[in-house]
Amino acid sequence: MFKKILFLLLILLTACSPTAEEPQRIAAYPAEKQIAVHPLSPDKVIVNTATIDLAVSNVDKTVDKVHNLVFEYGGYVTRSQAWLQNNDKFTTMTIAVPQIYFEAVHRNILALGDLKSEYITGDIQPESLPEQSPPYAYITINLHPKASVFPALTLPDWRPLQTLAKAWNVLAGILGFLLDILIWVGVVGGPFILLGAGLRRWLRRRSVSN
Repeated sequence: MFKKILFLLLILLTACSPTAEEPQRIAAYPAEKQIAVHPLSPDKVIVNTATIDLAVSNVDKTVDKVHNLVFEYGGYVTRSQAWLQNNDKFTTMTIAVPQIYFEAVHRNILALGDLKSEYITGDIQPESLPEQSPPYAYITINLHPKASVFPALTLPDWRPLQTLAKAWNVLAGILGFLLDILIWVGVVGGPFILLGAGLRRWLRRRSVSN
């Protein structure tokens, strides 16, 4: 009987005990603030400046294509310089094109060869008035030949014309020497040859007469 009463008391104490509290948040980081991006003012425009380094198959033909491209988009060439290095031609040129055509011109230039490096910047400038000329973007293009897949062959210092001239001089010397011998034989030995021929003929006639 006592055990039953004790068991009932334990059940009542368990039922009356307070419920477990829900976990409370100790701290919370504030939400990330979004950075406001202000649109460009209507009276401003971004003008680009770019430097492009291209490896091309033929530098001269690529220069001609750039000239045609600049003319097509109403631009002009501000500077052009070419030089030779190890028998390879290099060219650097700067072109100016209307800013509105910068993306198209940039895309067409990249299609001319293998891009090695490029650097593009943009400056915010006041938009030109209708009666003023539009802003121009400037692109500097460095052109150099593609590396050959075959190793460079170094030929010896061969000068065929000089070799031919030397051989002709030797031949002329030999022919001149032979001609000199014939002259000496004809001049010095000629009388003796004639005398011997005459003496032989005389001896033959004498032997016949006897």
